[in-house]
Amino acid sequence: MLYGCYINGVNTLDEYGLFLLSDVKIGAPEKKTNYVDIPGADGSLDMSDYPQGRPVYKNRMISFRLFRSCDEVTFAEILGSLRKQYHGRSVRLVLPNDCEHYYKGVMSIGETANYHACTIPVTVLAEPYKLQLEETEVVVNVSSAKTVSLYNEGKPAVPEISTTGDITIAWGSSSVAVSAGSGILIPSLVLEAGYTDVTITGTATVTMTYQEGAL
Repeated sequence: MLYGCYINGVNTLDEYGLFLLSDVKIGAPEKKTNYVDIPGADGSLDMSDYPQGRPVYKNRMISFRLFRSCDEVTFAEILGSLRKQYHGRSVRLVLPNDCEHYYKGVMSIGETANYHACTIPVTVLAEPYKLQLEETEVVVNVSSAKTVSLYNEGKPAVPEISTTGDITIAWGSSSVAVSAGSGILIPSLVLEAGYTDVTITGTATVTMTYQEGAL
């Protein structure tokens, strides 16, 4: 079966008749490192996880080839259209082996050896985390106090909060009073991978929205 990929929501197979060849390569994101030499001491001090307290990563490289059997004129038109739309631009890429996530990065439409080959090499310098297609939204109706477990796939996320009334949000050893409103961010409320228990006290409908992602 032939598969295309989605670039900014456009299926290459449906739009251009281009399908993916089997040489898709998704590079693993490399951890950023920071080693500080300590004079008079053996080795170096590993500061790679400071100040976040967790690993941070470089961008990853994704490469693949698109193919279509057609005449030279048609192929040249398709190649020109792809370069006009996507070359050097930030895109959202969805690959057929994982239709629940997208990669965000700068796309490059590579050189073709000749039009007879009808093969287009493509690379994307992508952010380290692949992101879920839809943001996660959790709605909580609170009349006194309620604890919810917020699940996060992997990429650290700060939820955007909307509340119809004044509330207090508590997690771990921290708590913050929040007035009624929308688009509220609490920078210290970071959802790491897995579950984070959050207790909401007050009377309100509270909506928490955040973007999940995975390596």
